[in-house]
Amino acid sequence: MRILVAIFATLLSATALGQKILVLPPPVEDVAKAHHCDPVSGFVTDEESNEASPFDFRYESIDPPKVMLAAWCTKAEKKAKVTYTLLVWATRPDHPLRTCPAEINNVTAIGHPEMEVAPMVPHDFVLMDTGQRRPVRESRIMFGVRNHLRSGKDFYACVAGRWAHYAPEKP
Repeated sequence: MRILVAIFATLLSATALGQKILVLPPPVEDVAKAHHCDPVSGFVTDEESNEASPFDFRYESIDPPKVMLAAWCTKAEKKAKVTYTLLVWATRPDHPLRTCPAEINNVTAIGHPEMEVAPMVPHDFVLMDTGQRRPVRESRIMFGVRNHLRSGKDFYACVAGRWAHYAPEKP
């Protein structure tokens, strides 16, 4: 029953005083609180819509179901700089995303995050902490978050326990 309530909450938007209010699922609020940030609770704009959610919330289909989420939040001390933090959380201890930190900090362009597993080339990604590229040029299954922006799509991947940002080399 709790699963149905959480799924319903992610889809629910209410109108109050002419403004649309997005109801955040409790796990999004709990993870944000644990990371000392305020979840983005308003709709964001992506390449397809003016009203996309600022989070992706799912249950893995195992027994018992485990939560996976990607959500935007702001840190109190960074509000003046208008940077965001992407929280990426998987409840299952052996999930591949658990090898990376739960936060991607200092992001300026946010959209609708979507957790994704896809074949990609690690060399097309730049490690966010060092700016270096991975040497692997063959396709690999990579876990990460696709950020749907108004201007297109952006991707963050968990590579060898570190976050990397999609930045293909220019020919």
